[in-house]
Amino acid sequence: MKFIILIGLTLGLIACGSSRKIEKETPVDPRPEWVKERPIIPGEYTGIGMSNKSYGADFRESARKNSLADMSSQIEVQISVNSLLYTLSSDTKYQQDFRSLNKTTTNLQLEGYELVGTWENDTEYWMYYRLPISVYQEQRRKKIQAAREQGLDLLKKGDEISRSGAVPAAVGYYIKALEQLKPFANEAIQADYEGKTIYLGNEILKSLNESLRNLTFTVTPAEVSLMTAQKIDQEISIEVRLNSGGFPPVSGLPLSVGFTKGGGNLTGTPITDPEGKCKIRLTELKSFESAQEIMVRPDVEKLIVTQPAYKQWQNLVDSRQLSSRSILLKVVTPMVFVKASETNLEQPLTVPRMSRFIQQELGKQGVRFTEDISAADYVLSVTAQTKTLGEFNGMYSTALNAEIRLTDPRTQQDMGTVIIPEVRGVQLTYPRAGEDAYFKAESEIRRRVIPILTKGLLGK
Repeated sequence: MKFIILIGLTLGLIACGSSRKIEKETPVDPRPEWVKERPIIPGEYTGIGMSNKSYGADFRESARKNSLADMSSQIEVQISVNSLLYTLSSDTKYQQDFRSLNKTTTNLQLEGYELVGTWENDTEYWMYYRLPISVYQEQRRKKIQAAREQGLDLLKKGDEISRSGAVPAAVGYYIKALEQLKPFANEAIQADYEGKTIYLGNEILKSLNESLRNLTFTVTPAEVSLMTAQKIDQEISIEVRLNSGGFPPVSGLPLSVGFTKGGGNLTGTPITDPEGKCKIRLTELKSFESAQEIMVRPDVEKLIVTQPAYKQWQNLVDSRQLSSRSILLKVVTPMVFVKASETNLEQPLTVPRMSRFIQQELGKQGVRFTEDISAADYVLSVTAQTKTLGEFNGMYSTALNAEIRLTDPRTQQDMGTVIIPEVRGVQLTYPRAGEDAYFKAESEIRRRVIPILTKGLLGK
């Protein structure tokens, strides 16, 4: 019996010793509870962030930013129906701007937060911030009030000077007003203005678009007729006023002047002077479409993007309602009378072959032809003849010589002359050898003659 008791005591002692050994080997988790599990505290926003120490000296700042971003993500952003963001999101044209503004709104610059604690080990650095919801709401209320006052003041200044014709300066005020409201674009910020209650963001946007929609453009000439062969130096005068009639001129307005159909070179500085006027010049056509168009409208990018931060507001201008004016270009190619003298071994060709080929090539580029010399802008003279060279082993050779000349029938000025010498043809008979020479001359015409005639007739 004593033996059994002794064995039991021995086993018990061994078990106790083993238990103590296991307790010593179990590692203790040194992390604070807020690292292990996010605390949920009623009435507070919590921000917890970690940074890896491998980031170098900036790991503390990185952890702070991550903590505040974590806190910001907890703040639910409600988009009010009458807010600027809601207005922008209702139109697909503004979707990109909406997302940009929404990101600005949610990544708020938080203030009044308190550091609760930090923790670190060899590889990680943690930070824990708190912000009472009541403190955040009071700060936001004060910021919205300040933004309302500043935005309303800028709106008033913009509307006042816009009515005097200073539209570019007014646009600057409207953009600055929108910048004031940008952090609160999801809020329906109300204000009293000119005897009525307005939603401030939408009112600013409305004034911005109306200031550019109420412009009147006068363009002289409104329609221009041009001939491709003539040197082009067409002056176009532009005048911009607020509305029309006796309303004030709009000075300092940058203009967008460009082809909406066709193409060409425009020179000049398209910005209005103190009288609301500017001039541009059309110096070259790059397209020979018969109907072309130049459009004049406000240059929204130059007007708004005075600072890189303002670029996101550029697309908020409703381009569908922008004031504009078009200049119509009627482009005509010259009328050409063809005078041909083509022979093969002193026999006139029934159908002039070289001149017909030239007409086909020029016709592809829009050159017109007439059989009435009095209606012609230019005369194209084509002279060509073949001569025999001799026979060798039953094959007959000829040589073709030609002269192509373009003249102005009014001044008799030579606009271009090309000589084609000694194009040889070889065939079983002399007449067929002459035809072969005419055929081979076509490649020479395409290579040498057509470019010169094109330059003289179309200016290209």
